[in-house]
Amino acid sequence: MLDRVQRPSENPADLGDGGWRAALEAMARETLALYRRRPWLLQVNQSRPILGPSAMDGMEKVLTLIRPMGLTDPELVSTIIMIDGYVVGAARTQLYEQEAERRTGLTDAEFWQAQVPVLEKVLASGRYPVMASLSEDTFGPDFDHFGFGLQRILDGLEVLVAQRRGESAP
Repeated sequence: MLDRVQRPSENPADLGDGGWRAALEAMARETLALYRRRPWLLQVNQSRPILGPSAMDGMEKVLTLIRPMGLTDPELVSTIIMIDGYVVGAARTQLYEQEAERRTGLTDAEFWQAQVPVLEKVLASGRYPVMASLSEDTFGPDFDHFGFGLQRILDGLEVLVAQRRGESAP
């Protein structure tokens, strides 16, 4: 069952046609979508993954697309592990938010609205001046935290790739 749900898309464009960076971004977003569809996967210990045909096909597909990065083989695999670890963390946080909403009956917005009186009092105390100075939209739902973090990881990889090629960092 695990191998079946992890079957990679048959559409090659799903992992991007824009080079290694697009492939890793697509892989991350596709994996996050998989965890959203099947949250039980987050409970499966994959430290020793099932090496079925779907898992092997997916790994082959990603490695083919990122091999042009020019990293060593262990670094290529580590890149996939790093991206997956980031995605698992984000997916787990999203799942916990959904569970909290289901358990309490309060949406995220309703929960934070209920916290306003306490937060206003605490922030007015002067004990937390930096937090008090943050804009009101700092924790709003409109900022793509997942995308922001993913782009910073990819930026770091881009610097490494440029260094390996003897280029100046972008």
